[in-house]
Amino acid sequence: MLKLNLTKKSYTTVLILLFLLVGLASTVYLSMSYLDIRKKASYSGATLELIPASIIKNTGDTFTVGVAVNTGDETVSGADVHIIYEADKLEVQSITPGNFLPNIFSAGNFGGGNASIALVSQPDKPQKGSGILASINFKVLSSTPTVINFSSNTKIAAIGKTTNVLTSTQAAVINTPLATISSSSFASPSSIVTPSIVSPTLAITPTLKVPSPTSITPGDG
Repeated sequence: MLKLNLTKKSYTTVLILLFLLVGLASTVYLSMSYLDIRKKASYSGATLELIPASIIKNTGDTFTVGVAVNTGDETVSGADVHIIYEADKLEVQSITPGNFLPNIFSAGNFGGGNASIALVSQPDKPQKGSGILASINFKVLSSTPTVINFSSNTKIAAIGKTTNVLTSTQAAVINTPLATISSSSFASPSSIVTPSIVSPTLAITPTLKVPSPTSITPGDG
């Protein structure tokens, strides 16, 4: 009977230990999952933007936009930049590399509404942080507002990643001085005050002055 009791006690102890181990494993798993979710939620990929984002120029003027990168949480080894614009409104004069990724993988190419350049880091010096990838010089051909943007072919490569780590881009808007004048700058017909014409009222009360009779001396007759 004693042997049977010991067996039951041992069995109970084993069950308790198993439950404790399962509970511990579940706690560890949930904790790791939570940390992984938080890590994914706080992840910041690479971004690209054209600076300045707003430009005002006259027809015939030239201007330069910079291709600025922020690597976020990534360590970047290369960038393949593709820019699109309206060829009847803008003309690319040149595209030159910046200093963030110093080596040219594919020289600047432009024309017909497209401009591109591919850049890579030094083999032993991938980049993290922010900087200028390239500068693009444009000439204004039209007074109509237009936009310069990144095409969907733009990619950024990072150490340890086999996919594009680019998460967002920002375009640049080009206006002319005339195009920036809003129609709200002019008074609408309903806000124009129409002067009212008031008919003059003559408040003149004539005063008749009748000379008082003076002493009339009849003449000698």
